[in-house]
Amino acid sequence: MKRMLLVVAFVAGVSLAFCVVETMRGAALPAAADDLLCAEAEAGSLAVYLRCDGLTKASASGGISSQYVITNLGETGATTQHTFYAVGDDWQSVPGCCSHGASIGAGQSETFDLADVSMSDGHYYVIVAADQLITGTILAPSIRYSIFLPLVIKQPPLPPPSPLMLGDMVRFEGVWNYVPLEGRVVFSEYRDVLVDDYQGHVYPYGIFVVTVMDITNFGLESDEVGLYSSFRVMDSVGRQFDLADVQVQLAAEDEYGYDIVYEAIQPGFTRRLVFVFDVLPASEDLHLVSLSPW
Repeated sequence: MKRMLLVVAFVAGVSLAFCVVETMRGAALPAAADDLLCAEAEAGSLAVYLRCDGLTKASASGGISSQYVITNLGETGATTQHTFYAVGDDWQSVPGCCSHGASIGAGQSETFDLADVSMSDGHYYVIVAADQLITGTILAPSIRYSIFLPLVIKQPPLPPPSPLMLGDMVRFEGVWNYVPLEGRVVFSEYRDVLVDDYQGHVYPYGIFVVTVMDITNFGLESDEVGLYSSFRVMDSVGRQFDLADVQVQLAAEDEYGYDIVYEAIQPGFTRRLVFVFDVLPASEDLHLVSLSPW
């Protein structure tokens, strides 16, 4: 997996400079001398000059260029001319670095981005000349945050604890011929329902403990594991639980694919069988106990 880098752009529409002009006797007067410069109107026309400072051109990777908005307050379309000057240059005595024109409809606003202007990176101000009354606003720069997210690997859920310890051993006598049999746990789990192929769902009174065991016959003749006389499970407070009834055992046989009680085990052979107990949900530290030890 790769570390993901998310770049989130936040644009704050905060005005760094707001310029307003008003006309008086054919001339545009500044509301703030530092923000707006006006020229004397020529005969039959109104010339408005607007100055916006603090602009940055940054075309390098990750750089942020300034944006500004010009609004036409006139009743007809405005023709504007935008001329850029390096900070420190006098716009009235030196030529601009770059200039372009734009038309703005009556009562409309247009946004201009220094990233779209063909000039060198640096700090500038712009003089906007228009034939209509205009205002200008410098937008706050877009701030790009680099957020490094930690590498998160979703782990699969831990398996539930095994109710019986693997390798737990019990020795008991066979149900018919009383030959010595030994069982060892190879798998166990809790189940809250089992499904019989013929009778459907089978539910416990408490919770089922299903255990798969290897049963070895140490005798000289065959014998079987009994339902009520072979072994039980006992919890930490001494409660002993019998094997569940035959219907439950048959459901486990259908689900797990192993034989159950009353299956003949020949002498010297080991058979893998499945058994089910119905225990209290609060029972802990379960282990096997023999009903006919040898």
